[in-house]
Amino acid sequence: MKKVLVINDSDFERSILRDLLVNLGYEVKTSDEFIALGLNETYKPDIVVANMNMATITGDKILQKIKERKAQTKCYLSSCSELNAQYSNCRWVDGLIKTPISLGDLEKILND
Repeated sequence: MKKVLVINDSDFERSILRDLLVNLGYEVKTSDEFIALGLNETYKPDIVVANMNMATITGDKILQKIKERKAQTKCYLSSCSELNAQYSNCRWVDGLIKTPISLGDLEKILND
């Protein structure tokens, strides 16, 4: 079973995404931006989904640090706002997730 770490400063948004991922058969842990990097080191997820806009840091910066430590981790940037297309070409962002998202659309993004 693949492991996923969801990073978001909103408890509600973390819960929604966690539930979708569990329904797709993933093992999931969630985190706010403050403990994300430490949890990433101990949990060792296969996939990380980080929200773009958080109170103290942006998700792209967290994903960049994760990719620098373990390049094979699949990293997805999520947002309820439109994400700049430049993130599609970042080497530390493997895909973009526009929330809210349907179960089927999430499955398709993670399986591409």
